Amino acid sequence: MSVPYNLLQNAPSGHIPASQRVPIIAKPWLSERAAKTLDIVEKFVEEECIPADAVYLRQLGETTKERFSAHPQIIEDMKKRGRELGLWNMFLPKAHFKEGAGFSNLEYGLMAEYLGKSRIASEV
Repeated sequence: MSVPYNLLQNAPSGHIPASQRVPIIAKPWLSERAAKTLDIVEKFVEEECIPADAVYLRQLGETTKERFSAHPQIIEDMKKRGRELGLWNMFLPKAHFKEGAGFSNLEYGLMAEYLGKSRIASEV
């Protein structure tokens, strides 16, 4: 058995897309569409959601009363952006909901891993 080569040495930017870091045991069940979406999710979370977290916290308010009644505008702005990228209702199965993205639980689980990196990503 050969030793796997270092992927980072072979990636020009040093970045390996999320779809290339999927555990080998899951790869046979990952559709091409889900792999592409996984890369979009990663980019959206890293480049747009994480930077928007600070805006969300500012808009949320500092007092307990405001925190539970406020609806920060950044959430609506980011929801719109998520829809534009096709990242809407990814958890809904197409067989039961026409608005669903139709990903399997495994595929969505891989995407949810990235959504968990931001305070707002799973909501938008």
